[in-house]
Amino acid sequence: MPHSYQLTQFGQPLERVEYFPPEPRGSEVLLHVEACGVCHSDIHLRDGFFDMGSGKRLDLSKGRELPLTLGHEIAGTVVALGADARGLRGS
Repeated sequence: MPHSYQLTQFGQPLERVEYFPPEPRGSEVLLHVEACGVCHSDIHLRDGFFDMGSGKRLDLSKGRELPLTLGHEIAGTVVALGADARGLRGS
């Protein structure tokens, strides 16, 4: 079953979550993610804040709904297309 490691509570370890893949709609595509980089900004997001120094913090938790899967440097394969998706092929 597909899974991801999701942020379910700021400042806590990520949790493995299994799920059923959604059906893409409209121009959406569904990817099978083979690898995903997690960068420095993702680590701050997990903490829920940026440390600005001198005891100051920039709150990153406001306006973010959890759970959240971190990472934005993704490599994968297109496995399904929504009805309006153009310019791609599914596997």
